[in-house]
Amino acid sequence: MSGGGTLGGQRAGETRRAGVQTLTPRELVLWAGAITGYLFGAFAFVTIEASVGGQWFRTGPDLDAYLRAGHDLLNGAPVYVGQIGEATNFPYAPPWAVIAAGLALLPPLLVQAAIIVLDLAAMRYVARSWRGVGWILLWPLTAFELSAGNIDLLIAAAIVLAWAGVARRDAPGPGPTPSGRLVDEVRRVGPLVLVALAKLAPTLALPPARWRGAMVALAVCVLVTLPVLHLWPDWFAYLARQPSSIAISLPVGPWYLRLPVALVLAALGSLVLRRPWLCALAMVVAMPSLYLSTTVILIAPIRLWLDGRRRGAPAV
Repeated sequence: MSGGGTLGGQRAGETRRAGVQTLTPRELVLWAGAITGYLFGAFAFVTIEASVGGQWFRTGPDLDAYLRAGHDLLNGAPVYVGQIGEATNFPYAPPWAVIAAGLALLPPLLVQAAIIVLDLAAMRYVARSWRGVGWILLWPLTAFELSAGNIDLLIAAAIVLAWAGVARRDAPGPGPTPSGRLVDEVRRVGPLVLVALAKLAPTLALPPARWRGAMVALAVCVLVTLPVLHLWPDWFAYLARQPSSIAISLPVGPWYLRLPVALVLAALGSLVLRRPWLCALAMVVAMPSLYLSTTVILIAPIRLWLDGRRRGAPAV
């Protein structure tokens, strides 16, 4: 009788222990850092918003540039004016001008909120978990990126998506049909092609194995601009008249001195050592206008480096 009662008590204790997940010291540290990141990120975001005109929520300066270009395109005014770095300057390729025209038809604050949601989703994709997002928010300039309405975090996610599954592509076993593979390539590399038309440098992060998908995605981007083909020569002329030294906030030298280093890194990463994280790093190095806030894109090479370690690849 007492033996049965003891056995029942043991089973009840085991059930209670099974229902409660015990965190290891390492997990406690990771969660503490993530929670701190969320609190700090929220505080930094509110502080940035309040410091500009005392508003608690506003459109960011980068989004203002997109909307200015969109309104100009809709009104028949020149889109590509001024110099890179000036307020409301729009340096992105014509497909982005078409996107900006569509955004200009929507309430600006709604667009700002949508970009923030996309940025959070991009961080979640790169970090693999919401706990990882908290650690990204520990970097002070992440909140600035969320407030500015920039696409840097979307670039990081596009790089990781473009390289997803490339290592499994050459694995033995049955694969998809050629048409199915092409569709998959376009789906994965399309966002990177689009952001490459915005910042140019992401071109260095394109996986060579997915060049067909990249060409299809580029063709789609060009087709979108058929009603406004005149924007292409305007864009090329705009780029040609930019100064050789574009304003930067990091002491790393002008873009034309960094570009050879970036090309070497990209060649090593894609052709020689086959380390995707080197290609992602090359893209950051080659950014023409490299600001301190641009460093948020470094979450892409970090994620790809960690993926290589999980697969057992040497961390070159």
